Amino acid sequence: MDYSAGIWMAGTVFLLGFAFLAGIIVLVVIALVQIARSPALDNNSRPLWVLVVLAAPLIGAIVWFASGPKPPLRS
Repeated sequence: MDYSAGIWMAGTVFLLGFAFLAGIIVLVVIALVQIARSPALDNNSRPLWVLVVLAAPLIGAIVWFASGPKPPLRS
């Protein structure tokens, strides 16, 4: 029997899964750094945002990027 096609498929699925998880980790780290450095957040909302991002990493990071405080535009 030839198992090479199955091995290639398993390797591809593994690499895609690894890339997806690595992307989520990068998004979460970027969101947490932005939360920590954001001057617009007060001492009450900062821990709440951190909790949201850590409790639901993908959704929390997406919500932060969509609705979190934005940096001022530079001209």
